[in-house]
Amino acid sequence: MKLTSYVDITPALMKEIRQLEETVQSADHFESELYLAENLNFDPSLAWVFTIHDANQLVSALQIFAPAKTEMEIMGFTHPDYRNRGYFASLVETAKGVWKQHKLPSLLYVVNGISKSGQAYALGKGAIHEFTEYLMEWRSEQDDASKERGQLSTLPAKRDQLEVLADIQHQTFGIEYEGAKNFIKGAFDSEQRHTFISYYQDRPVGMGAIGVESAMLSIYGVCILPEFQGLGLGKELMQHLLKESRRLSDQKITLEVKSSNGRAFELYRKLGFEVVFSNEYYREFL
Repeated sequence: MKLTSYVDITPALMKEIRQLEETVQSADHFESELYLAENLNFDPSLAWVFTIHDANQLVSALQIFAPAKTEMEIMGFTHPDYRNRGYFASLVETAKGVWKQHKLPSLLYVVNGISKSGQAYALGKGAIHEFTEYLMEWRSEQDDASKERGQLSTLPAKRDQLEVLADIQHQTFGIEYEGAKNFIKGAFDSEQRHTFISYYQDRPVGMGAIGVESAMLSIYGVCILPEFQGLGLGKELMQHLLKESRRLSDQKITLEVKSSNGRAFELYRKLGFEVVFSNEYYREFL
């Protein structure tokens, strides 16, 4: 058994992980996948991908996602033929070493909604179920994405608007300001990410972004300041992001939304998004 930690991953390693992922998906009948496009963690030097090889075969992989110093998410899987050998537990303990080194308040296990063994593993570690997150895919055949009402002016964001964008996310999502700022800065540093800012009556009131991956586009970070919600601005912003997504690529378009955010879920559903699968989040405290 060879356990390796990575700060950067090569195309060859990514291919290995994707092949293992396909094997696991086929065996377990679910569609969750690791996000391997880039390192978006608060510390770029932080090891974020961990693997185990057995006789030169990749048999287990795990990923860390920690865009802010408030929490760390981990997600991974093991080849069906190599389970119950302690491989995944070894990866988790290695990831926990990173967690404890940086003294992050909590750890989130991300588990596919139909993975009973994954849920049992998280509960066995003393983690508490916190929320469900749906991955939705846009499957509309209508052209509603181009029918914007014209209340918003949505433009590509510029780097000098970083603090404004971070404040919008801080006020809307309640996340730590510095964490939001760090994550958005990472988006500006990436050629794969496109960030937009929205103005209503000349005031910056919202933002959203698009991440271009190998097999799909992901819309994320969509928000309108609380005092401007209920005016139809969120729908208009989403229509703009859908139009930009189709301009960027003809790949499938996805987004993620928490089960607790019923308002956003209904908006996405009306725009033509359908649930593909769900992930359960279990929190363990340091």
